[in-house]
Amino acid sequence: MRAMRIAVVFAFILTIPIAYSIARCLFGREKSVPLCIIWIVWALPQYIASMPSWYNVFLNFAAIGLFTIYLREHARWPLVLAGMVTALSISIKVIGLYLLIASL
Repeated sequence: MRAMRIAVVFAFILTIPIAYSIARCLFGREKSVPLCIIWIVWALPQYIASMPSWYNVFLNFAAIGLFTIYLREHARWPLVLAGMVTALSISIKVIGLYLLIASL
């Protein structure tokens, strides 16, 4: 049980730079730091149990981060990686289809 919580915390730590990148792309440098701090304080500490929904949230953040990279660089590799992340999110829980629908 403890190993599952460690995995969730590790996945959460990996999403912090992604959240900063998304906030910086959408709101600029000045507002991105407070938004990232809100993400850190408000997201995982509220309920730290290892639920599949958390992994869907983290994978959705990764896909949105890859879409913002695509909007900046117009390369194909972020779209390919976003498709892989979306497929992984769907394989974890069916609500990953919402990410697929939103990305179309």
